[in-house]
Amino acid sequence: MEPTQKTTNENTFEKPRHWVSVEELKPEYWSDEAIQTRNAQEFYDKPIETLEKIEAMDRSGVSRRDFLTVMGASMAMASFACARRPVNKIIPYVVQPQEMTPGNPLYFSSTCKECANACGLLVKTREGRPIKLEGNESHPVNQGSLCAQGQASVLNLYDPDRLKKPMKGTKGGTKSGANWAEVDSLVVAALKTAKKVRIISLPESSESSRRAIKEFMSAFLDAKWLEVDPSSLDDVADGQDESYGTRVVPEYAFDRAEMVVSFGADFLGTWGNPVQNSGRWSKMRKLSQAKDALSKLVVFESNMSITGASSDERVPILPGTEVGVAMAVAHEMIVVQKKGKFAGNADVASYLTGSVEDWAAKAGSLDPEKIKKTASELWEARGKSIVVGSGSRGLQAVVNLLNSNLENEGKTIDGTAEVIAHTAANHALVALQSELESGMVDVLVVHGANPVYFMPNGKAFGEAMTKAKTVVSVNDRIDETGHFADVVLAENHYLESWGDAHPNASTWSVQQPTIAPLFDTRGFEDILLGWVRGGVKASGLLAQVAQNPKGSFYDYVKENWKQTLYPTFGKGQGFNDFWETSLQKGVLVSKTGSARERSFRTASLKLAKDAASAIKTLSLGKKKSGPTVEGSGLVLGLYFKGSMGDGRSANNAWFRKCQTPFRP
Repeated sequence: MEPTQKTTNENTFEKPRHWVSVEELKPEYWSDEAIQTRNAQEFYDKPIETLEKIEAMDRSGVSRRDFLTVMGASMAMASFACARRPVNKIIPYVVQPQEMTPGNPLYFSSTCKECANACGLLVKTREGRPIKLEGNESHPVNQGSLCAQGQASVLNLYDPDRLKKPMKGTKGGTKSGANWAEVDSLVVAALKTAKKVRIISLPESSESSRRAIKEFMSAFLDAKWLEVDPSSLDDVADGQDESYGTRVVPEYAFDRAEMVVSFGADFLGTWGNPVQNSGRWSKMRKLSQAKDALSKLVVFESNMSITGASSDERVPILPGTEVGVAMAVAHEMIVVQKKGKFAGNADVASYLTGSVEDWAAKAGSLDPEKIKKTASELWEARGKSIVVGSGSRGLQAVVNLLNSNLENEGKTIDGTAEVIAHTAANHALVALQSELESGMVDVLVVHGANPVYFMPNGKAFGEAMTKAKTVVSVNDRIDETGHFADVVLAENHYLESWGDAHPNASTWSVQQPTIAPLFDTRGFEDILLGWVRGGVKASGLLAQVAQNPKGSFYDYVKENWKQTLYPTFGKGQGFNDFWETSLQKGVLVSKTGSARERSFRTASLKLAKDAASAIKTLSLGKKKSGPTVEGSGLVLGLYFKGSMGDGRSANNAWFRKCQTPFRP
């Protein structure tokens, strides 16, 4: 601390503005040569001197002054090995990138791959680091919005628990670090002699990735690709296949529906694409956009959801009784009120047996008047309504019957063949487990999916994996499924990889990296290219790109777009101009034709009757102990949490405060 004037003359001495002790207020203090020397050095008390003073202290006690001296030097002691603070210099670019100005953010268009919805992204970066994700307003799927999981996925990029390099070891045992040459040679040797190869992955929305995987699978006599996801709408796709012959998840035009009825489908929270659904549904809830009146939302559900909290009427029911309530509404509309094209259909009437009062009682003493009112209001909004449900194929059969009877098909619902087929099929894992247990699988490749975690008997599936000759896990960490693999290949984050997406029949988007890989990781498609270079005989474009030692999946995506999309969307311009424009906009959109009505198969209602018969064991819910199932005393209702989803991002700090690591 330096005074404004150092002198012993009391008449000219000026007291310092800031002082530590009363001694500093006296002129004699500043005339002391020892004090002047100490003030001239960087540290008032040098760390080494402080340590010596501590050693020389009387062990019987510490004086107040010595205690304050030690505490005041605590920060210095923490870094006592350094004589002074390091000097950091800012080195400017020798040749500064034209598009970069230090301190100003750059934005890139890309595609979110946190789930199969493939929403459009606008990635905010600073000096080459992604720091914030927002929705791309030009993308028709999300129109500038983004879900919680998409927003938080940028934090997964910087997750310290990500794999830094490939790992190898034993199935169910410990694994150690390896280099790519080691693991590639191990996997390629297994693939060269393999006949039966199985690939498990999350649902893939990229047309380029789908093409690459199929070209890779052509090298084997028996290869199958299973897309699985615990949060996928398999029940909806299976119900559509049973009712109409097309295994799709329909496009729901909530922005044209004057009334929406949901039987346990949280379409604003976790069901389908909540971002797209909420954007469309909200348009009918604004006076400035709704043509005549605001739409009405009625929700029958067992658990409070975002959709239920946003509804006009929420009717609580017992878990598992959704199909019974749906049948009660269909019975009231078609059999009792005799409304709709199925009113005189004997097959439909035979399946919709019972009474509204019986179904209402089984659903937890539900007021029959609510069912009658809902059926009447739906009929008044026929052609301008939507009925959705979640739970089983039987429920979907009744939902499809209601939508067909209300003439919603082709107006507010498009489930024609023009909609992209739903590829996820979780039930295929049962057949795969049988193959694994019999030792018939030569190579099993698991990309991103975690069936050992989400399957009902995941432990048995993991034990079955140990009977495969070689198991390869491609993931950003060793999860429950990766624990049973021979090698775990460290995968890029989607913000480090090239790719594309085709979320619906009229939309294509680009996925471009906004940062170089932080660790020694690779994208899944680049891993496939590496195996092809190692000697696996693939076909088509994959083999062509692999011939170039420096060829990457970027070259694959670019060439695939040149072959498939450029002839349609790039007329009047060169391919390079078309490609650069696509990167800037991030999305291509084509015009779609109008939806067509489909013919409902009444035979599919047998599923609904079989499913509804299962709830007959439910009590009336009038006991003090609550609703029960005979023989167990419990009713279980399962649901997805909007932020956590299926738990694959459980290590993300924006989703939870602590982590419980996996313990095999």
